[in-house]
Amino acid sequence: RTETLRIVRLPYGRGKLSFYGIIPQIDKTINEVVAEIVENGFEKYLNVLYACPVNVTLPKFKFEYSKSLVEAFKLLGMTKAFDEASLDRELFENIAELDPPYFLYINEVMHKTFIEVSESGTEAAAVTEVEIDVGDTGDVPPEPEGFFGTRPFIYIIRDDRSGTILFMGKVEDPTVEK
Repeated sequence: RTETLRIVRLPYGRGKLSFYGIIPQIDKTINEVVAEIVENGFEKYLNVLYACPVNVTLPKFKFEYSKSLVEAFKLLGMTKAFDEASLDRELFENIAELDPPYFLYINEVMHKTFIEVSESGTEAAAVTEVEIDVGDTGDVPPEPEGFFGTRPFIYIIRDDRSGTILFMGKVEDPTVEK
């Protein structure tokens, strides 16, 4: 506890993960709390926490957030990867073997987060998704051999070390953007 805030640590399981609750003192605002934490660093508060019984009341809450990171990457100088008209056709050639006139480029980078806290516990996830598209130079290619998702198909994402299937789904109409 400080003049500005109160903090509580609620460990999960064996204590390797924890929920931290930070609340302003009654006469303070959340902005004052943020300013104090920014000024002092969060570690300062972790170093002085101690175990004691405390009453805790938390509301159930659920938040989802998503943001495209394309513009951020472009501002950082990563422009060729997103440029369908780029002359650097070999940029992603090691990802898939495509015969000319096809080439790969990054269409989207989307970061998504999710957290839900309830009386059952906490569920949280974060993922950054990179969407790669196939571009073409406009030349008419020969009929390609292999798998091209132009008809309905199933996808599986699996941990090959353990054999665990992590995601599985079906694309019924690959011509429709979702």
